Amino acid sequence: MFYKWLISNCFPNKIEKLKLSFSSEKFHFYSEKKPVEFTFQEKEFYILIDGYLLPKQSDIEVYKNFSQEEIVFELFKKYGENFINHIKGQFNLIIIVNNSFYIFTDWVGIKKTFYFYKDRVFLFSNDIKLISGNIKVEFDKENILIYTLMYHFMDGKTLLKNVFFTQPASKISFKNDLDFDTFWNYGELLNKQSRNVSFEEIAELYRNNLKSYLSFLKPNGVSASLTGGSDTRVTLAGFLSLEIKPHLYTFGDPESYDAVVAKKISQKFGLEHSIYNFPNPTFEWFSNSVDEIIKLGNSITSIHRVHRLESIKKESKHGEMLFLGSLGGEIIKGEFLNDYILTELIRRWWAEKEDKKEIISDILSRHFVRTESVNLDALYDYFSKQKYLGNDTHTNQLYAVFEIVARLHDPQDMYLFYHHLNYVVPSFLDIEYLNLIFESKYNLLHKNFTNSNNPLRRVDNPFYQANLLNALYPKLTEIEMASFYSHQEYLQNKYFCITKKIIREKFGRKKYPPNFILGDWFKDFVEKSLENVNDDLTNEIFDLEKLKRVFRTTTHDNVEKYWTKYSQIINLSLLSKEFQ
Repeated sequence: MFYKWLISNCFPNKIEKLKLSFSSEKFHFYSEKKPVEFTFQEKEFYILIDGYLLPKQSDIEVYKNFSQEEIVFELFKKYGENFINHIKGQFNLIIIVNNSFYIFTDWVGIKKTFYFYKDRVFLFSNDIKLISGNIKVEFDKENILIYTLMYHFMDGKTLLKNVFFTQPASKISFKNDLDFDTFWNYGELLNKQSRNVSFEEIAELYRNNLKSYLSFLKPNGVSASLTGGSDTRVTLAGFLSLEIKPHLYTFGDPESYDAVVAKKISQKFGLEHSIYNFPNPTFEWFSNSVDEIIKLGNSITSIHRVHRLESIKKESKHGEMLFLGSLGGEIIKGEFLNDYILTELIRRWWAEKEDKKEIISDILSRHFVRTESVNLDALYDYFSKQKYLGNDTHTNQLYAVFEIVARLHDPQDMYLFYHHLNYVVPSFLDIEYLNLIFESKYNLLHKNFTNSNNPLRRVDNPFYQANLLNALYPKLTEIEMASFYSHQEYLQNKYFCITKKIIREKFGRKKYPPNFILGDWFKDFVEKSLENVNDDLTNEIFDLEKLKRVFRTTTHDNVEKYWTKYSQIINLSLLSKEFQ
């Protein structure tokens, strides 16, 4: 669950229900959750874990009967600050030792610490509203333009000036002054020494990881998402190989191929399975959930996550731990250039055919930005320094996958889920799994990227998941994918399989509806919401009259990426009102 905390060297005015857990002449620590206190060599330790952690495989037997806080304490005594290399999970970890403190965040940066730091005054919290309520709020217009181009707040920047969120694998320490550092970075995956890693070795690690999460954290009930794709099926294969049956869920239309295939799997293996559908969305239903996201989403969560939030509210009754298939395929194949998760800016920048400032100006203009006041030089300078732009294809893909998808896009859901669950586990982002995959040849650094739409040019894409499934639980390869083929067919003959897939896709199968359609009801939501966009911030940055005129005279699509140019302005307007 989500428990708020705050560390500051001033006395905050707005701390809501937080209790003062520790106070010294240098800083104060407030928390809803009581920290655990230890003593060693006359030093007092206060440890608070926001999220969860567990030992790596090499230490799991040694510490299997320890609490999470006891593990941190014992490892800290043994290794000092390097203890962090012996644990994994999703966490903001606070350690207070006498008049000093440390804040560590997880390896991939899913859990985030927000902070304000100016003129030697600091506030750290897992809730940005605890910070904004104690500073003079100023909006950062350049960051909002970057958000408009990327659909996320990038590089730890927020919509507020002097308020940031942490980098992945952050280590913040305070003794006499603040020090910001990291104990790991994604670039280390680029430099892994390749070796011959078998699918049996990967399956064994994956299976042991699942076992460790369950045996160490001991959740009261386990759920897993299930779609018609490969990633969630690999997770299920791991569970079935351990003779564990999680509760499964799929969100969306029961007639969608994801739901049809998931239902077929659950019936064949005798698994409990729920489909969460919202067949008649209304303006009121969606607006209420949007308001909840604005309050819970820490300013970095899109209002497009409504159906996921509403699904997890229902699924949470089946357990307190949820396994997700996040990035199982992306770290193997890279991320598609779909103008949504990886935006139009990235696609056009990678193409290297146009003037980059013209690209920025064109996209901003079509997103209704008042471009006459935009500093294109500053935006160009910012993007030209990003590691996911301007490098070789594989380096660009690696940083795009981790900096954008793993760190920013997928965690939007996880933020919301933590308000209803104790443990959210994206098992493919486990640091031990990542290290092994990047020691192997089965990762995006070995991928032959092609922009061809010819399926035969992408014939090797299913190779990894098909073989890993076969190593974990071969019976799951028999059931067809939402992509019109089974892994068993692929393993028998990949070219024959892809040919059958093409034929089935075009001639042999009925058309299935999407999981979740943004139909007329969403148009109604956008239209009514735009009428309420009247705050100073959005009026200054966006040409709202042009936006409304275009909206009224346009025939609209029903897919999420189309609506983003409208919904992100609504999102920003709601946030500006929330932080006023």
